[in-house]
Amino acid sequence: MLIYINIYGIKLIVNHHYCVYVLRERIRKGLQLYSSELYLSLQNYGELFSNQIIWFIDNTNVYQYASSHYDTRTKFMKLYFYKCSS
Repeated sequence: MLIYINIYGIKLIVNHHYCVYVLRERIRKGLQLYSSELYLSLQNYGELFSNQIIWFIDNTNVYQYASSHYDTRTKFMKLYFYKCSS
């Protein structure tokens, strides 16, 4: 599945939802996505996820998530995480 990622949208979501930032960093550390820089940012995002780099990922701990309706008036989002059975 091809997912279009809007960099501005990611920045906006991460700035307003600290839990999404923490989740992104935990996923990065769990998948061991390390580059020349030790953190994932908008500047090195293209470097990490370009077509020139192939990642071998250990997916023994894979989680799926479901999100509830995002209400823009209250800026509230619920994320539910479930561990996938293997």
